[in-house]
Amino acid sequence: MQLSVLREVTEWEDNTPNHDYVLNDQGKMVAYRKRGEGQWVVPTSPRMFSKSRRRFKKLNETFED
Repeated sequence: MQLSVLREVTEWEDNTPNHDYVLNDQGKMVAYRKRGEGQWVVPTSPRMFSKSRRRFKKLNETFED
């Protein structure tokens, strides 16, 4: 399974925080990490994830569950 580690870089009009996300090859989120924290949060099953109206950059980081 191919995983992508993405950092959100959206510039919001309010103080909405951006986080890091791990997406599987179907585009579902399999983990996220709050900005400034080191631990990944892994939900019990992959979650739907929308990238619409948001900006991301790919991180050169691997994710190990």
